[in-house]
Amino acid sequence: MFPLGSAAPPTTAPELDDRLADGINERLHPASGRVTVASAVDPDGRIGRLDLDLTGVELSRPGRQDLPPPDGEATRREVQALVIHAEPVIIEGVPVHAHASIRGLAITYQPRSDGRWWLAPTDEAGNGLRGKARVSASLDAIEPVLVSTLSERVAATGFSLVGAHLDATSLSPRAIRLEVEATIRRGPLRAVVVGTATAEVGTDMVLALRDLGVRSASPLVGIALAAVRGRLTQWEGHTVDLSALTFGGATVRDVGLTVTGRTVTLEAEIGQR
Repeated sequence: MFPLGSAAPPTTAPELDDRLADGINERLHPASGRVTVASAVDPDGRIGRLDLDLTGVELSRPGRQDLPPPDGEATRREVQALVIHAEPVIIEGVPVHAHASIRGLAITYQPRSDGRWWLAPTDEAGNGLRGKARVSASLDAIEPVLVSTLSERVAATGFSLVGAHLDATSLSPRAIRLEVEATIRRGPLRAVVVGTATAEVGTDMVLALRDLGVRSASPLVGIALAAVRGRLTQWEGHTVDLSALTFGGATVRDVGLTVTGRTVTLEAEIGQR
């Protein structure tokens, strides 16, 4: 949901582009870059096309943002074609390439108690709502972020991280296996620690984490890993219902997970809830 300012809902493309871009950037708070908007608006107010471009935008995990309560009657509209693309967007330091297209997305212009109009997708599906999304990231780009995170965790145990390598393998069209090989050191002691996990999406669109493990050929390091194994046990079998991740009247209908070279790609088909 994005603010559009205090003026009445936009009726032209230039007006919608400027006001929605301001609202999106206000809500996302990019560290650098700016989300841009390009639209086509019919004389009757229907939005024929809405393009959101996040290329070059740098984002971090957003904090909690409370919405002002509704204050008045909402105006319903439909976006015939929504396109979101990023080549790439930087999320938590990782370049992510993304493209999504949705047709028939119902939205509302809603006045709220802060004196502004807000745009938001509605739970009501539009006319023949359908779409596709594709997100990909390079393991080579994820690795430096992983090394930074692991360095802090390893330092807390009294060891130092020498280096780490991330790898991924496709097991099926909806499953991948991840492996992290890290070299750690404490004084003259040097050892390799290997962590593994499998992520799989079932036909019910539930993502499950399984086969979580960590091992080392070093007996001394193996003893230190006992606490890590205990924490991993808590995450074994952890699930996320992807069909519950809704966007207005849209939800995930099918998912594919693939690894090509050093690139991990997630593709999703979107349909009505």
